[in-house]
Amino acid sequence: YGNLSDPVNLGPDVNTPGDEVTPFFVFFTNTLYFSSDGHPGIGGLDIFYTNFDEDNNAWTTPKNLGTPFNSSKDDAYFIINKKQTKGYLTSDREACDCTEKMEDYQGTDFCYQVYEFDKPELWFKLKGTVYNAETDEIIPNALITIKDVKGEKEPIFLTTDENGEFLRDVDAGELLFIKAQKTKFFGDAATVSTEGVVVSKMYVQDFYLEPIPAGEIEIPGIEYDFDKATLRPKSKEILDKLVEFLELNDNIVIEIRSHTDERGSAEYNQRLSEARAKSVVDYLVSKGIDPKRLIAVGVGENEPLVKNAKTEEEHQKNRRTAFKTISEDFNNVFKPASP
Repeated sequence: YGNLSDPVNLGPDVNTPGDEVTPFFVFFTNTLYFSSDGHPGIGGLDIFYTNFDEDNNAWTTPKNLGTPFNSSKDDAYFIINKKQTKGYLTSDREACDCTEKMEDYQGTDFCYQVYEFDKPELWFKLKGTVYNAETDEIIPNALITIKDVKGEKEPIFLTTDENGEFLRDVDAGELLFIKAQKTKFFGDAATVSTEGVVVSKMYVQDFYLEPIPAGEIEIPGIEYDFDKATLRPKSKEILDKLVEFLELNDNIVIEIRSHTDERGSAEYNQRLSEARAKSVVDYLVSKGIDPKRLIAVGVGENEPLVKNAKTEEEHQKNRRTAFKTISEDFNNVFKPASP
């Protein structure tokens, strides 16, 4: 349908000095099936499959389908239906009593028989347990959010049971973003892909949640130009990680707290710390964080880690930027589980 493009060689990961023949492509899973006598196999032509990795724009290393699909003879012309439950292949693994025989390019006769196969319908399940990262205790009633990265389906919400566990059926051909959250904890996340997977599988993905501390958390490495509130490039790189953290923990509201050392007047240090805290907030907002989730607080010299600091090292400890969680219910993220 439509116009055919020019053929493109799939490269040495797929092609060998031997023969690669009878390709069959499954669009639903981005899977290419083909027969080859150049890849390691059982004998003759074996059936292999490879998946197209869109992230790396490359084909994965071909895998042998194994027995009973392959034999010591030639096995080729593999096709399978969309549900991947039924298909056909040809093979000369058994004596053939064809009324007609074909002659190959080497002048020898061969005869293929057609084989039908039934394959149990693919299933994929996702299970896991949510733990307290500090104590390894289980966390019941944690919120699990499962999102289709492609955005083609609505998110799924469920909660862990009394044992901190969850279990869910997932579909083939999906790239999933899974997030675990619980009040008084920072979230944890992972990705799971069923794209190109041709055998049923149980995915196990556990999560470890860090308790939210009552006090502030220092953001090490945040530096400003001398006597200014201008963020240095290195500081922006560090804040980019805070952006990722806030995107994951989309339920929290934080204070950005800027501290100075005790040198200079208290009034000057207060103004400088307020400007620096605002500079951090402005950068986070520029990266897409909702300004309603950010509060700039200039602490000045009022909360030194080292009182009456004398050495430069002690002054440096007092000059710091930190954040503190003040709310966990932004956008009411803890929704009831979907059925």
